[in-house]
Amino acid sequence: MMEESFTKKMRRATREIHAISDTLVNAKLAFALSNNCVWAEGLLVFYEIFRYLEEAMIRLKHTYVGELYIEGMQRTEAFEKDLNFYLGTDWMKTYKPRDSVIKYLLHLRKLESSDPNQLMAYIYHLYMGLLSGGQILRKKRAVVRKFIPFSTEQTYQDAVTDFGTTNISKMKKDLVEAMNGIAGVLDEGTKEKLIEESKTRAKMMEESFTKKMRRATREIHAISDTLVNAKLAFALSNNCVWAEGLLVFYEIFRYLEEAMIRLKHTYVGELYIEGMQRTEAFEKDLNFYLGTDWMKTYKPRDSVIKYLLHLRKLESSDPNQLMAYIYHLYMGLLSGGQILRKKRAVVRKFIPFSTEQTYQDAVTDFGTTNISKMKKDLVEAMNGIAGVLDEGTKEKLIEESKTVFMMNNEIIRSVQGTNEVILKKLITIIIIFSLILIIYYIIF
Repeated sequence: MMEESFTKKMRRATREIHAISDTLVNAKLAFALSNNCVWAEGLLVFYEIFRYLEEAMIRLKHTYVGELYIEGMQRTEAFEKDLNFYLGTDWMKTYKPRDSVIKYLLHLRKLESSDPNQLMAYIYHLYMGLLSGGQILRKKRAVVRKFIPFSTEQTYQDAVTDFGTTNISKMKKDLVEAMNGIAGVLDEGTKEKLIEESKTRAKMMEESFTKKMRRATREIHAISDTLVNAKLAFALSNNCVWAEGLLVFYEIFRYLEEAMIRLKHTYVGELYIEGMQRTEAFEKDLNFYLGTDWMKTYKPRDSVIKYLLHLRKLESSDPNQLMAYIYHLYMGLLSGGQILRKKRAVVRKFIPFSTEQTYQDAVTDFGTTNISKMKKDLVEAMNGIAGVLDEGTKEKLIEESKTVFMMNNEIIRSVQGTNEVILKKLITIIIIFSLILIIYYIIF
C-alpha cells in the first residue's frame, strides 16, 4: 500500500478545524460577494499575513521555506492594487492592523526566530486556499457584478485572485510536490510539529462573532435556562401559564420586528430573514388561549414596559445594539422553541375531549420553512455584519448580549400561574391518596 502523502496528512489532521474555518469564511462570503466594504475588510486582514510570508520566503530563500516559493504566486502587490481601488490610494496613511492581525504576525515572527520551518504550514495552507477557494470566489463575484449597473466595479477585475495566464492547476500541483518533497527529508519530529502548526494556523482564523456572543453570555444564559425550565414544567400542561409566557414576549418580538422595518436600510434590517416574523403568530395564539377580546383589557406588566423602554432608548441612541436582541431571541425561538413545541404536542395527547388537543401553536410553527437553514442564515447574517463593524461596536454588542438575558429573566419571573398549578397538583395528589386509603379500609 502506498504511504499517504504528507500534504494529505496535513489536510486530514486539520479537517475538523478547517470545517469551522470554512463556515466562518462562508458567513463573510455571503456579504463579500455584493458588498465591497466587506471584501476590502477581508483583503485588509490577510494583506499583512501574505506580505509577511512573502518577505519571509525571500529572507529564508536558502532554506526549506524558500523552496516553497512558486513563480507567480506572490500576492503583495495584488493586495495593494485592490486596496487602492476599494479604499483609495491614501488608505495606508490611516491604516492600523487590528488586534487579531497583530497577534497573528507576532506568532509568525516568533516562529521565524525559533523554528522557521513551521512557517511552511502557513505558506502551504494559505496559498492553497487562495488557489482553490479564492478562484471560486472570483467567479461568484464576477457573476454578482453583472447586476451592478453603471459602476466602475462592474468592469474592475480583482487582482488578488487573478493569476493571469498562469496555469492554476499546475501551480497547485507544484506547491503540493514542493511540500511533499521537503517533507521527505524532514525528521518525524519536525513533520509532526508542522502538522500541529497546521491546526494552529486554522485556529488563528478569528473566532466567529456569534461564538464570542455565546461564550460571553454562557453564565447568564445558564441562569436563564434554569428559570425557563422551571416555568416550562408547568407551561407544558397548563395553557394559562403558556399564555402568560406568550404575553410577556409578544410586545418584545413585535417591537423588534417593527424596528427591523423602520431600520431596514441599516445593519439591523440586514438581520431580517424571510419567514421569521412572529407578531401575527403571537396574536393568533393569544386569541385562541385568551379569547379574541383579550386586547381590550390587556396592559403590559412593569417588567415588559421596562424592557420596551430599554429597546426604545437603544434605538434612539445606538440602534446597532438592537441586533443583540434580535439575534438571541430568534435563535432561542428557532432552537429551544422547537423542542418546546414537540414536548407540548406529546402532553396534549393526554388531554381527552379538548380543542387544545388538535390546536397547533402558531408562534413555534414555521410551516414548511427549513428551520436549520433559517438559523444558519441568521448566524451568517450576524457574522457578516460583525465583519464590517469596528471593535468598539462589537464589544458593546457582546456586553448588550448579557443584558438581553438579564432582561429576559426579569420578564420570565413575572409569568404567573405556576403557584396555582402547584396547588392544584397537590390537591389532586391528596384526593387520590385519600381515595386509596378509603378503598383500603373498606376492603380490609
